[in-house]
Amino acid sequence: MLFTQLFAVGALLFGSSLATPVKRCYGAEVVIYARGTDPYATSSTNNNPDPTDKNLAAIASQGVPKASVTALAYPASGIAAGSNYQQSWQKGIDNLQALIKNIVDNSCSGTKIVLLGYSQGGSVITGAVAGGQGRPKLTGQYLSSIAGGIAIADPSYAPNINPLDSLSVNATKSGSFQDGTVQQDLNTMLGSKFRSLCEKGDRYCQNDASDANYAIHLGEEKFWTNDAVKFLQSLGL
Repeated sequence: MLFTQLFAVGALLFGSSLATPVKRCYGAEVVIYARGTDPYATSSTNNNPDPTDKNLAAIASQGVPKASVTALAYPASGIAAGSNYQQSWQKGIDNLQALIKNIVDNSCSGTKIVLLGYSQGGSVITGAVAGGQGRPKLTGQYLSSIAGGIAIADPSYAPNINPLDSLSVNATKSGSFQDGTVQQDLNTMLGSKFRSLCEKGDRYCQNDASDANYAIHLGEEKFWTNDAVKFLQSLGL
């Protein structure tokens, strides 16, 4: 696995003044993952200085071992005083859609993209595909480039949507932050290639206040690792 955060691409997308971007030939597979909320992040407009998530990176490396892996740059904020969760969520969707379009537009080999997201990052990846937070859905070559994805403990989780929720048999409640028909639309668009993983009792993807110390929510990535890796491997990339 080649691990890269594509900082050069990020510069082109989010602030570079280069007049003529150099075309990059991406590999056959790229995994983009979006971390969960950083409890110490105070800005909802600036990208978080640490976009990495070792658990998602491990799932990516095992599930799609030939892929290059990049961590999405976005604020990942909303808990710390002065930050705004919805603003961060929206910027994450905008950044991910821009990154997907950049990869596809600069692909020399029909690159296939896999999306992973945990917690707020789960809402970012589902929203980026299916038009969350009032954004447009992916269409055409951008949609067809998405080979699959997994959202873990997504606060915008909606139950009983199959096959999207087919592994989350115990998660029967809606998440804390619903986003219209995004989950239903995602299931229609990519249901056979996408899974939303949520465990019973989770504070956010089940809106369950009994998870007062967030133990279930914080343990979701490790809880689902084996299932997530198997599903990614089943995509045949």
